[in-house]
Amino acid sequence: LIPGVFVLKDMADAHGIVAAAATARRAVVLGAGVLGLEVATGLALRGISVRLVHIADRLMERQLGWEASAVVESSLRRLGIESHTGASLSRVITAKGKVTAVRLEDGSEVPTDMVVMCAGTIPETSLARAAGLPCDRGVIVDECMATGDAQIFAIGDCAQPPGGGRGLVAQGWEQARTLVGVLTGRSPAGEQGEVTSDVVRVKASGMAMVAMGICGDFDRSDPRYRVLSLKDPEGGRYVEVVVSGGHLVGATCIGDADVAATLSALYTRQLPVPSDPAQLMIRALSGGGVAAATRDPQDLADADHVCNCNTVTAGQIRHAIGDGCTTVKDVAAATRATTGCGDCTGLVEGLLSCHSASTDQPEATPATQGACHE
Repeated sequence: LIPGVFVLKDMADAHGIVAAAATARRAVVLGAGVLGLEVATGLALRGISVRLVHIADRLMERQLGWEASAVVESSLRRLGIESHTGASLSRVITAKGKVTAVRLEDGSEVPTDMVVMCAGTIPETSLARAAGLPCDRGVIVDECMATGDAQIFAIGDCAQPPGGGRGLVAQGWEQARTLVGVLTGRSPAGEQGEVTSDVVRVKASGMAMVAMGICGDFDRSDPRYRVLSLKDPEGGRYVEVVVSGGHLVGATCIGDADVAATLSALYTRQLPVPSDPAQLMIRALSGGGVAAATRDPQDLADADHVCNCNTVTAGQIRHAIGDGCTTVKDVAAATRATTGCGDCTGLVEGLLSCHSASTDQPEATPATQGACHE
């Protein structure tokens, strides 16, 4: 790569970007998906003037509709990030071995000191194709992660499962669990319940955002769905919920971390929602917070997922606590719970408190045993 042009694939790349950011005043980030937004906000937090260049007609087009994307764009502008949609890079301009600008396809030039490419990846399928395995965008696999050859499996970014690749690490972990089950003759999904891996969280400095399930472009007039939305562009907030069959089947939340956590809990744990979805919106937006959508830790069955990012169940956490874990950090080290988005930290703390309360109760009084109440 040209000096001053970066990709972000591993920790070494991240260190290189941070080092360049120490002396840069301007940056161009190519690609406005999840990674692009996280990189752009991170650079802006360091005082750098950032231009976000995206080839699609709106930001995060796979997860966001037009209205939600417009709210994100205005929120980014308040953070000092300008967005160029429907634009692509034609060349990088250098002088004396340093990046000085980029030229877009429309001929305009954007001065910059560094360029970070976050435009996604292309699966490497040459080996699979040479082996005669069916490939499309990626290596085609079935629900068991098997390729066209039943003895060969593929997981991760190179794999193309029936529902398509989502580019999310949680999907890769789910695929790994599925493959372990296939190879060992066990069924992780059957033992631990269904895993939801299509929650997209943008961990962006200064902007909370999550999208899940049915979101972005879909038929809002579909009679199967009840759709409610709240739009507050000036306040940098957008909330949309999609309900079907008494459960939340999709949601988008921008600009409110508490509401995002509430909706994530309702969706991933498939908790029932009020018969009138408006009550869900009002309850959340009036300060219902995370507790409005989560259950008491003592009511969680061992098979219930607590950490959806790492597919960690309540039973696994209880086992870790029984083995001597006494803090959230201990549980994280033993199970990886809380090391993803962090939404499950409260539940892990609750499970720790329940264990502490149950072990602290006097054995002589049966009525006080096994409880975890305030």
